[in-house]
Formats: sequence, C-alpha cells, structure tokens
Amino acid sequence: MNYTALDFETANASRASVCAVGFVRVENGKIVKSAHQLINPQMRFDYRNEAVHGITEYDVRNAPIFSDYWEELRQYLSDIVIAHNAAFDISCLRSTLDVYGLAPTNFKYLCTLRISRKTLGLQSNSLDSLARALNLGYFKHHNALEDAAMCAKLFEILRERTDVSKFAKDFLEPKDRLRGVYKKAEIGHKTKHPFPTPPISRGECEKFFQPELFKFAKIIGSPQEIRKPGGAGQEKANLEELLDFDFSPIDFSKKFVVTGIFSSISRKEAESLILYRGGEIQRTVDSQTDYIVVGGVKPPSWNRGEYGEKIDTALKIGRARFLSESHFLREIQ
Repeated sequence: MNYTALDFETANASRASVCAVGFVRVENGKIVKSAHQLINPQMRFDYRNEAVHGITEYDVRNAPIFSDYWEELRQYLSDIVIAHNAAFDISCLRSTLDVYGLAPTNFKYLCTLRISRKTLGLQSNSLDSLARALNLGYFKHHNALEDAAMCAKLFEILRERTDVSKFAKDFLEPKDRLRGVYKKAEIGHKTKHPFPTPPISRGECEKFFQPELFKFAKIIGSPQEIRKPGGAGQEKANLEELLDFDFSPIDFSKKFVVTGIFSSISRKEAESLILYRGGEIQRTVDSQTDYIVVGGVKPPSWNRGEYGEKIDTALKIGRARFLSESHFLREIQ
C-alpha cells in the first residue's frame, strides 16, 4: 500500500492557522520522501499552542504562506493519506484551502487514532502513549515531521492486525465534488482567549439548579419538554462525520468536559446530571480528561472548521472519548 502520513500544527484555535506541515511518503513499505515545512499563517499565535509545539510568530516570519506551499504538498496527497486524529488534520486542510481559495484534491484518508481505538484495546490511544506501548521508539511529539513518521510506523502495525480499508473516508464531501473548489474566505479573523475557570462543584450545582433537574425522567422521558435548538444560523450537526464518537457504556465516575450547544437540555443541566452520577466536571481539557460531551447543535463557526478550544485540545491529546448528546442522554438514565 502506498500512502502519505500527514501532520499539521496550528498557531491558534482556528483550523486555518496552520504553522507547520510534516509528511512522510511511503511506497511499497519504504519511506521515499519526508518533509517538514514551517508556514506563516498570517494570524496571531496563541500562547497555549506555542506551549504545545514550541513554534512562535518569530519562527515563521520568513516562512511561506500555505498557498505558496500547496502545490509542493498536493502532489503527495493523491491516493491515501493517514493521520493520527485525522478529524483535526483533515479539517485543518479543508479550512486552509477554503481560506486561500485553493482548488482541493481528492483522496482517501484513514485515522490511526480511530483504528487504534477499535483494534488495540488500550486505555490511552494518544500517539505518544501508543509509541511507548508498542515499543516504536522515541520521537519528539508535536513536531509535525516526527508525528507523521510515528503515525506511519503505527499504521504498519495496524495494517497487520485489521483490514484498515474499512475505515477509509473521502476527503472531498459531495458538495465539494460538485463545485470543485472551496469558496474564498478572509484571512485574519480573531480567535478567543478564554481564561481557564475552576471545575464546578456539586455544591455549586445544587445551588443553581432545582432538585427536579436531577429526576432523569423529567429531562429524558418527556419529549414535549425538550427545547428547540438555538437561534438563527444553527443546525443539527452530523457530528459523526467530524468526530469519532464512542457509543460504549459510560463510566460516570470519570472526568468530563461538556461543550457545544445542546438541543435537549442546557450545558449546566448536563453538568448537573454528571455530578449527580458521581462524575467530575472540568472546565478545560487536559491529559486527565476521560470524556467530552458534545452538544447536538452545529453553530455556524463549525462550517469554517473552528470547533473551539476544548475539541481542538481533545483531538490533539487523543485520550478523551467523544460522546454525542443523544448517547449521553440515553446513558444518563
């Protein structure tokens, strides 16, 4: 199998803020090309992203912008592309092509994170954890080239254990095949700098919410009481196309982050239910987060590839399991 392992690093929460590209081209089981390229995203750098990958605005001051590097990269994205947390890297590519008005190319892509979760049965499926568990050697995590090379090593192991072809998806969505190119968008939109807040306690929860909120039947069992989705411009999300949701039983003793816009209950109500079941609520995602509960309403920003700091961080770390609103509500009963 011939394929390209790909990895992006971003300057901030915007998926279009690509500041580094790394890829490894594998043909007939051998690496025939590898490259690492810094990119000037023409956007500001967030200190949290800098802390992850170490790339600063100063580092990319003389680097090409993405549109100048696209033709070089494009020739290696023609058949199969693999990535760890492909939901993140693929959306980075889609968003950046959209911002620069560049014609996309089509290919099949596979996510080694998703395949690992389905195949290996390990507690943590982050790239660095898998490298240790499978004795794949040391690498500098969040260096785009080294991440891509390690992803290729992992993929070779996964190919031996399962039929990876069943996990393949098309890069171009049906609407993109029809129009052929992505629409242009302006460069330089701002991203938020939310300051971390401490976790909510059960006492705080009971202070703000009425006891009947803890009666599951009232929230889950009465469809007529379910609120309609939020205001104009919002729509029900086909989130399964973006995130690899987990539909296994939920352990409510674990650590949760709740994010997004909910259609049936509010975020605060979701947090209340988790606390009632003995779980812990976190305000920010870290390496200890077990679950990300995602609301079922899709805000307009998701169409621009901006899913927010919590989802971006969770995809990068690769440990937390994503829960859909509907599965969460079924399980909470």
